[in-house]
This record gives sequence, structure tokens and C-alpha cells, in this order.
Amino acid sequence: VYTNRGNPAELVMPPEPGNYEIRYYLGQDNSILAAIPVSVEAVASSLTAPATAGVGATVPVGWDGPGYDNDFIAIGLPGERYTNYVYTNRGNPAELVMPSEPGNYEIRYYLGQDNSILAAIPVSVEAVATSVTGPATAPAGATVQVGWTGPGIANDFIAIGLPGERYTNYAYVRDGNPVDLILPPAPGTYEIRYYLGQDDVILASQVIEVTGLTAQLVAPTTAVAGTPIPVGWDGPGYGNDFLGIGLPGERYSTYDYVRNGNPITMIAPGTAGDYEIRYYLGQDESVLVTVPLTVTKP
Repeated sequence: VYTNRGNPAELVMPPEPGNYEIRYYLGQDNSILAAIPVSVEAVASSLTAPATAGVGATVPVGWDGPGYDNDFIAIGLPGERYTNYVYTNRGNPAELVMPSEPGNYEIRYYLGQDNSILAAIPVSVEAVATSVTGPATAPAGATVQVGWTGPGIANDFIAIGLPGERYTNYAYVRDGNPVDLILPPAPGTYEIRYYLGQDDVILASQVIEVTGLTAQLVAPTTAVAGTPIPVGWDGPGYGNDFLGIGLPGERYSTYDYVRNGNPITMIAPGTAGDYEIRYYLGQDESVLVTVPLTVTKP
């Protein structure tokens, strides 16, 4: 520690016990101007924790040790680096999250200065019975209820995805049981999965067949620019589905949500031309059906 930090100087002792010297160094050439002996002694440390815990669970770990600012409690496989940790300055007992993989681990007290281990105790991390229960089939874009059993940790979630691929839609288990899960917009054979929130490990899954959607539109084939036109529709009618009008191959220029009625009164574009009226699935704006609309000048 530099002398310009104050007098007395706050000097951190080494992490290993032994007979040391405290020295005054001249900064110009590191020559020693004074020295006194100091005996650095071992610090008694211990840990207390449950002998077993479920994957991903948060367990209280009581600790006795120096409690320096950067000291921490961690868990890891014997002979390997730790995975999860919590600083001792967060409290006693420390709240330590268990790993996502079952196995025989060690909970350790680490000295923050050099990561030396002052104490260690064994803990068995066990798998937790987990399942998901949803419908076997449902239409694309629908919201389905999925029951679940599992750890129920705050960041765990239920999700859906194609086999071997990442999930698309998800809902947190903290939102209830069953959870409301929105199905993807494309038909296919999917998996509903229970994910451990810690590192996205899948604990359980179930196959679901997502079926395709159909829709119909009933509307005039011609309209005068800027005038209202009634558009009847038949389709899934999800909350964010909408009807749009646009030029072929281009984005819609005007739209209205299907939740606003049936038929919906839409306003024809202000410029004459050949347009399309489309039914859009709100989740990803995929088009389920189109009908032509010719807009004429007033």
C-alpha cells in the first residue's frame, strides 16, 4: 500500500499463514528503510448447509470465517472450478443457488484475495421430478394452458419449439399453474418444454401437433378512393389479428384490428390502383388470406 494513502497505512495480510516482515520501501529503487516482523495466522472457517438439495434450488449456507469484503461461498464438483457463488457480505447464511446438473458437489469458503479455499463440505444435488401437460393438438397461434410439476424456481419457464431447435414462445412458471402459452404461427410438430431458468436446461417435454389456420374475407371488389368499405372476415380472431390493405408485394398502408367488429369498416386508400385486402395473424404478421380491391378515383 502506498504511503500517500494515509497514516496509518491499511495493509492486507497474505492469504497463507507464516512469519513475515512488514517493510517500508523507498519508491525510487525499492530499497528497504525499515522492517518489523509479523506472524500471519490461519483463520478458522466452517460451513453448514443441507446435505441434499434439488437442482437449481437456493439453499442457505451458514458460514464462519474472516468475512472479508471479497470473500465468497461457492459450489463446484470436487477438483473442479466452482459454478455458482455468492459473496459473504450478502449475509449469513448466504443464499447459494445449486447447479442445474445433478451430482456430488462441494460447497466452499473462498478467500477473495487469491481464491484459496478455507473450508469445504459435501452436498448432493438431486434431480427434481418434472413434467408438462398440455393438449396433444391445437391450432397455430392459439393460447393453450400447460400444467406443470417441477422445481418452480422464479426464472423457470415453459416454452415451445421445434425438436432440436431453440424455443419460440414462452411463459414463466411464476405466472401460475397452468400457464398460458401462445403457440407458434406456423403449423408443425413441436415440443412443449420445462426449462430451468438458471441455464436453460430442459427438465421435461411433451409433443404437440400445431395445426394450420384458414381464413376468409368478404368485401367489395371495387371502391372509390378514401371511402369506407365493409369487410367481413372469418378466421382465428386472436386479439392482435388485423385486416390490412396494401399494394401487391408491399406492406399494408391501412389496417384495423379484427377485435373491433365483424364486418370491419375500413377506409379505401387515397390513391387509385389495384390493392389487396389481407387477413394478418397478429403474432408474426403472416397473411392467411387475400382478396383483390380496385380503388378508383373519385
